[in-house]
Amino acid sequence: MELIAAEPDIPHYLGDIAEQLELNAATCARILGVLVARGYIDQAAPKKGYTLGPMSYRLAGNGNYRKDLVLIAQPYMVQFANTVHETVNLTTLHRGKRLLLCEVDGGQTVQIRTDLLECNVYDVPTGRELLAHLPQDELHAFIRCYGLPGNQWPGISSEDELFAALQEIRQLPWLMYTTPEHVVAISAPISDGHRVIAALGVYLPEQRFIGDHHEQLLALFQSIAQDISKAVSAKQSHAKR
Repeated sequence: MELIAAEPDIPHYLGDIAEQLELNAATCARILGVLVARGYIDQAAPKKGYTLGPMSYRLAGNGNYRKDLVLIAQPYMVQFANTVHETVNLTTLHRGKRLLLCEVDGGQTVQIRTDLLECNVYDVPTGRELLAHLPQDELHAFIRCYGLPGNQWPGISSEDELFAALQEIRQLPWLMYTTPEHVVAISAPISDGHRVIAALGVYLPEQRFIGDHHEQLLALFQSIAQDISKAVSAKQSHAKR
C-alpha cells in the first residue's frame, strides 16, 4: 500500500510491485488479492495495474478516491451549493455499493446527510440511477451477487419489475421522489461520453422544495449535471489524442 500510495495516480503492475518488495510473484498476487477484496486497493481488470482503493482514502482522512472525476465536478457542485444553498454530492458504484466521492455543503441549518462512505444501491435515487445505466451483463451480475431489493425498493418483487423500473429511469433526465420521511431526493447521471460513471445527488426537506426554490434548484441541477458530463467527455477525448 505504501509503494502504491507513493504514486497514487499511476497504475502499478504485479511484476513491478513484486520486484520492488522482493516478493515471490504468487505471494504478492495473493496479498494484493486480499487488499482488493477489502477495498484498500483497486484493479480495473485482470492483468491491469493496481491503484489505491476507497478504503485507503478513508483511512488517510484526506484526498479523494477518483480524484480525476472529483476535480472536474467540484467547481460545478460549488456553484450549485452557493446558488441554491443545498448540499450536493457525487457518487459512483464500487463493488456493489454506492460510494460517495465528494460532497459540497449548502450551508443550510437543516440538512439531509447521506452515508459518507457507502450504502445499499437500491435504497437511494443515486444508487438506482447508477444501477439503471449499467451495461446488461454487469446488471445481471449485480443481481446474481446481491439479489433483488426486497423492502429497500417497495413495489419491486421480481426481476421483470426491476428491469422495467430501471428502463424507466434510463429515459429520465433526472430521478426524483419523496420518501415517507418527507425528504425530496433527486439524482442525475454523469457520463463520460460512452457510459454513466457517476451520479449527482441532492437531498432536502420537502418543506423547502417549494415555489421559486423548486424551479431554480431543478433547472440548475440538470444544467450542472450536463456540464459535468460534457467536461468529463471532453477530457476523455483529449486524453485519447
